[in-house]
Amino acid sequence: MEHPDKNVVLYFTPSLPCDKCARATNVGYFTQWNAGMQVECWEHGYVDFVAREERPTQYEITEKYNSIVRFVIGKKDGYGSCIVIGAFPLDSVPGYTEQSEREYFDSDEEYIQQATGMEPIAHLVRYEDEEGSTTEFYAVWSIIWHEFTLYGDNNSRESE
Repeated sequence: MEHPDKNVVLYFTPSLPCDKCARATNVGYFTQWNAGMQVECWEHGYVDFVAREERPTQYEITEKYNSIVRFVIGKKDGYGSCIVIGAFPLDSVPGYTEQSEREYFDSDEEYIQQATGMEPIAHLVRYEDEEGSTTEFYAVWSIIWHEFTLYGDNNSRESE
């Protein structure tokens, strides 16, 4: 497939292994700035087209939210439903500390430079389980490890 001049998310069968782990996935995407298709599972596949000058299209916003929903449902073993309520400030996510991400860089300036354009990287979501009970969680995207972490209402990371 020729590289597109816009951002595109593809859904395909059969499943392929995630580029970051061995988990099977049926989602991949092309971006304007990457040469090939990225194949990433629900944990590693945050589809955010922020590294561009224009405002995101409705399609790009929808696919970003779809990637967050895929993560939450995947984390809950594929059951239930989820909606993204909206972006959420990282410093307000119960249990989240920025220190673990900052330690990866040599200076605060280098960290801030890497993080520019990725804000916000936390979203508040509402999950409904199979019995109809709802819980709000925080889906946090790590710009260092390129993976999601789910923070729960118990002020800590959701258990693996």
